[in-house]
Amino acid sequence: MKKSVLFIFFILGIFILPQVYSAITIDSTLNPQYNLGEKINLKGSITEANDVNGILNIFMECGTTTTEYRTITVNETIEVDEEVVERKACYEDDECSGEEVCWEHFCKDFNSDGTETVTRTVTEPVTTTSDLQSVQLAAKSLRLKKDILESFSYDLPITGELLGTCSFRVSFNDMTSGTLIDETTSSSLEITKQLKGVFAINKPEFQLGDDIIISGNILNLKDININGMSVIYIKKDGINYIVDTVPITAGAFNYKTKLISMPAGAYSVFVEASDNNGNKYLFENTLQFNLYNNLIVSGLTDKQSYLPEEIVKITGTVYKKIGGAVSGVKVNINFDDKNYTTDILEGKFTFNIPLIKIIKSYYHNISFNAEDQSLNYGEATTKIDVIPVPTTLSIELDKEAYQPQQTVIIKPILNDQANDALQRKVDIEIRNTKNDIVFSVIDMTGNEVKYDLPEFAYPGIWKVNIKSEGLKATKDLNVEVVEIIDILLSGQELSLTNRGNDKFEDEVSIEASGDISDTSIQKFYLAPNQTKSIELFKLFKPGTYSIKIMDKTFDSVTITDERNIFEKALDGLVSLTGFTIYQQSKDISNMGFTSLAIIGVIVLLGLLVKYGGKLKFGSGKKAVSQPENIDFDKPGVQIVNDKIGKSIPIRRTASSLRNTSGFGKANEQDIADFKRRIRAGADKDRRFGSGNGGAFSMFD
Repeated sequence: MKKSVLFIFFILGIFILPQVYSAITIDSTLNPQYNLGEKINLKGSITEANDVNGILNIFMECGTTTTEYRTITVNETIEVDEEVVERKACYEDDECSGEEVCWEHFCKDFNSDGTETVTRTVTEPVTTTSDLQSVQLAAKSLRLKKDILESFSYDLPITGELLGTCSFRVSFNDMTSGTLIDETTSSSLEITKQLKGVFAINKPEFQLGDDIIISGNILNLKDININGMSVIYIKKDGINYIVDTVPITAGAFNYKTKLISMPAGAYSVFVEASDNNGNKYLFENTLQFNLYNNLIVSGLTDKQSYLPEEIVKITGTVYKKIGGAVSGVKVNINFDDKNYTTDILEGKFTFNIPLIKIIKSYYHNISFNAEDQSLNYGEATTKIDVIPVPTTLSIELDKEAYQPQQTVIIKPILNDQANDALQRKVDIEIRNTKNDIVFSVIDMTGNEVKYDLPEFAYPGIWKVNIKSEGLKATKDLNVEVVEIIDILLSGQELSLTNRGNDKFEDEVSIEASGDISDTSIQKFYLAPNQTKSIELFKLFKPGTYSIKIMDKTFDSVTITDERNIFEKALDGLVSLTGFTIYQQSKDISNMGFTSLAIIGVIVLLGLLVKYGGKLKFGSGKKAVSQPENIDFDKPGVQIVNDKIGKSIPIRRTASSLRNTSGFGKANEQDIADFKRRIRAGADKDRRFGSGNGGAFSMFD
């Protein structure tokens, strides 16, 4: 703005102000708060610099006034250096348009008058007034003389239209034109419906069914007792459980009611009071109390542990949480899904429960509950222990029958009077068919005990015996007969092994199919785990065959006979005499050995001729006794199996081959048996490499 324009306004102000000068003052000291219906005495004065006729108006203006601080953006216009404006034409560029001008590649906005608009951010208070109401309370015409003070005083009522933050506004207007000459505003005050109150309750805790008494005294802001009405709210978690009214007389009220049909918990009392002037105020959470709806129930038994068929004697009490003993109602007793009832007299009760014979062992709950007329409720639980009585002992096996090497799973079971399992120590033993104890252990009933049957367990009925808590039980364990014959062909040697658990005694057909087909019938006597070997070249002629024995077939089996004449003669001799001479090592084939073998046979035949009549053979006859000290490294000693897993030494002599039927003769069975034993010994000598025993080691 130009300086000349500002000077003109200043001169006009000097001439005009004295013409309209006036002053209004408010002398009253106002309270910060007032209730509806009260009166406020407003005093003040007014003076004017000239004689004037006017109207003095008094208004009360009320509303909600708030002041906030906020950040705002302010645009300011400033002058720009004239040099910049002069260069506008020089630095115009296609990139700039309108009032923009580029100066040193920086685009700026300029106003047409050569000024620049600058934006900045400031923080300032912002006052807002909402729901503003203005009510004229009084008016007075005044003829004022120059510089003469005129006083005014009014008792102004506060009506129901005025609430909130208020102030008095006093204005003086020209009577003719209505032009405002002067006005002023009083300090702020608050018009409120708020009241004062003092409240009391008869006790802080209640039992359902008790009477509650609430009393109070209500005053206005000038501490004057009011007359009016109060509304009582009893709330829990925002829910009104009781809403009732009671009059207020000379500021006082009393309210009494019974607390029924209400949940237990913490409650608050709200009181809404109103007077005859329209003041109304809600006193929130003025009082608090706790409400209980539970009964304290207890039940005791005469002891903790009982045997089946004993009597449980019960005594108990029932009391209110707030209050005394309960009478005139019944207590409910629940035991093992059975319900009983008995009377409560002065808070006490008694009852007897007989236990049945087959009651379950260990812990049992006894529950009690009671409810009175006001729906107060209580419950309690106690426990008793029933001592288990071992009643039955039994055995469970995982199978009905077993085979050797299978695992027998034994589960001893001990049950009590209710047929429930008990876990106690148990003695377990297993006896085989010969009544020998093969297994013995101490374990716990209910556990699974495992026993692995031997590879060659005797077939038949075994026994499982158990003992626990003075009780015994027995169960049959059936071991089945298992027949397993392993057949193995190693070169030209065919071996049969009894892998079953029973003896094998049968004739076996050995079929050879090839260039020439032939069949050999061999009789086998095999105890469990016993093996018998047969050399195929002694059964069939040389050639290539398919050998079938029992359910097994060996294809492309080549049979060759590498025996010399002397060995064949020996085998022939066996066929005639039942005696076998076995060559320990087939690698020894020189003439010295052969000659020695021939001499040995001649000597043997000579001995048979000379002493044959003195030797006796026959079933039931004891063989020639053997020397006590036998040198097993000497030739002519062999090891044969007497029983499974036991080896004994025996010595065979030529005289032992003689039988009762005549010199040098044996029946077919004698020959087969003797030949089998001789070959078994020879096989053993071969396996253990006993080839250094001297020349006589060729004799079995």
